[in-house]
Amino acid sequence: MWLRNRSRSAWVTVALVAFALLVLVLDVAVSSSISLAPLLAVPVVVSALFVGVPVTVGLSLFVCVLAVLSSWQNGILALPGTWVSLVSLVVVCVLAAVTSRVRERLEGRRREALQALEESEQQYRLMAENSSDVVYRVGPDRRVTWISPNVTEALGWSVSELLGTSMYDLIHEDDRARIDALREAVFAGQDIPNPREGWPSRWRHKDGTYTWMSLKSTTIRDAGGAMASAVTGMRDVDALVREREIAESESARRTAILQTLLDPHVLLRAVRDEQGAVVDFIYVDANEAACVYNRRPREELIGARLLAVLPGHEGAGPLRMYAHTVDTGEPLVLDDFPYVNDILGQERRYDMRAVRLGDSVSVTWRDVTDRYEAAKRIAESEEHFRLLADNSSDVVVRLRDDIIDWASPALTVTLGWTPAEWAGRAVEEFIHPDDLSVIDSVRGAVEAGDTWVTTLRLRAKDASHHWVEVHAGAFTTPAGDHDGTVASFRVVDAEVEAQQALTRRATYDDLTGALKRDPALEQLQQIGHNPRHPGSETGVLFMDIDDFKSINDTHGHATGDTLLKTITQRIHDAIRADDSVARMGGDEFLVTLAGLHDLAEAVHVAEKLRSACAVPIPTEDGELSVTVSIGVTLADPVEAGDQIVARADKAMYLAKRAGRNSVASMPIDTL
Repeated sequence: MWLRNRSRSAWVTVALVAFALLVLVLDVAVSSSISLAPLLAVPVVVSALFVGVPVTVGLSLFVCVLAVLSSWQNGILALPGTWVSLVSLVVVCVLAAVTSRVRERLEGRRREALQALEESEQQYRLMAENSSDVVYRVGPDRRVTWISPNVTEALGWSVSELLGTSMYDLIHEDDRARIDALREAVFAGQDIPNPREGWPSRWRHKDGTYTWMSLKSTTIRDAGGAMASAVTGMRDVDALVREREIAESESARRTAILQTLLDPHVLLRAVRDEQGAVVDFIYVDANEAACVYNRRPREELIGARLLAVLPGHEGAGPLRMYAHTVDTGEPLVLDDFPYVNDILGQERRYDMRAVRLGDSVSVTWRDVTDRYEAAKRIAESEEHFRLLADNSSDVVVRLRDDIIDWASPALTVTLGWTPAEWAGRAVEEFIHPDDLSVIDSVRGAVEAGDTWVTTLRLRAKDASHHWVEVHAGAFTTPAGDHDGTVASFRVVDAEVEAQQALTRRATYDDLTGALKRDPALEQLQQIGHNPRHPGSETGVLFMDIDDFKSINDTHGHATGDTLLKTITQRIHDAIRADDSVARMGGDEFLVTLAGLHDLAEAVHVAEKLRSACAVPIPTEDGELSVTVSIGVTLADPVEAGDQIVARADKAMYLAKRAGRNSVASMPIDTL
């Protein structure tokens, strides 16, 4: 640019000198009455506008010399008017030199300003091009006039693809309403304060996917204050938004888990004094059951001080115990803990569990006053209720695709596992092999939106198995989407054991361990329904100990009981595992034989039993020999169980009449 300016000045100077010489020649050539000397001021004035000070001064001196020569040549140098013209020319030359100087200074400042502006633009351009943020500029027509090259890395588009386009077209349609107000304000020339986190929205990548970007826009005005352009910076916040969504989902998961608990549950943050000692707690979270227990809405409970809500915690000891758990990490386990309820004003009994979470304590409790009172009234149920108290806190588990995603800390107290030891493992690993079929049932129930309740066995860390009652249902995200299963369970070993004991007592004879009459008839009815063909016949043997009443009368009932137990054991030893023996009452037994070919095979087994029972039996009164009479028949599918037993009983009386210690049979078609 400097060379171009020098070249232009040279040409202008040559032209002005030529013009001055032309004026001199014409002035000499024309009549002496006409003076062209004033025209010599023209090149001086022009030089002040286009060339530098040295050229203007030099040209001024040259013109003045020419003016003097012209006046001398025309013989008018001595005239007063000539000197006035010469002085005027000198004044013009001086003014031209001053004007040229002022112009040079102004042009110098302008060049410096332009250079500074160019350097500034270059600097900001370099900053924009090398920044991690995408920066673009749009004109009043809302079209892109410039955009930083890193847009390719951020959104996949090249600079050439976006120049001249509207960036608005790349915004996700669901986010445009959020950006419209900002966009209109910017193009209206208004100053809109940008929030600290910017204006988040989703922008379309060249591959069709969308990326979360945060926007900040600034309006650039021209000298008249009108909007000249707008500059917008975009930062990739996709990872931040995703993390925020995960955090919201985690919060929803925790809330859902808390609400599945039937027992009150709160999270308390420790309040410490200047020495670091715990002096109180603040409610950080609470489930609905806890709000109901404290008779306060959740909004009022959260943020409140523990001692302000339950002042009795200080004197009764829970505050000190919670502080111990926070300071040492030792879980708090209290059963049948007496506490004067601050709200009811009466002593109640509670099971309490607390574990440390950072500088907070997670507490759950259950009012077990009714259980405690019942335990005092029913002494034989004391162990049962103690087991319930020891395992009163529910364990909550979150699963995805049958893989354990999360388990509550109560798992450690209940089964000995830590939550980390369960996380990431298939739930089938902890279910007893005989109970694995329930997985399909719970999966189907959860998919149907139902709540599933069942009892199964879970493996503890010490390899033992415990019966648990499980409640399971679908976990739903805030968006309403199904996202796995949430289940809670508690150990019910005592309940299952009691139920099994009741079942055994209802099914088996207390003395001999043989089936009782009613279960035996039900079993016979089911077996008798099988179609008859060789190899699938069911033999029915009705046995009676001969003269058993006289044995009882002579040797006593203790000896009679010994005989009954021994006879039962010998029957068991003589038949197969698939066969069964039942005590029908007193000294009568019913033996069911499955998978026989015919009645003769049943008679053969009966003879085998008769011989086994005839072997002397050792008792406190010495060895005693007893005999049995056995009636044999086959089961008919069309008959009721009582009819089949009646026919076998009839055959047994035939054996009695034949002299006892014998076997008699009766075919199906015999009345």
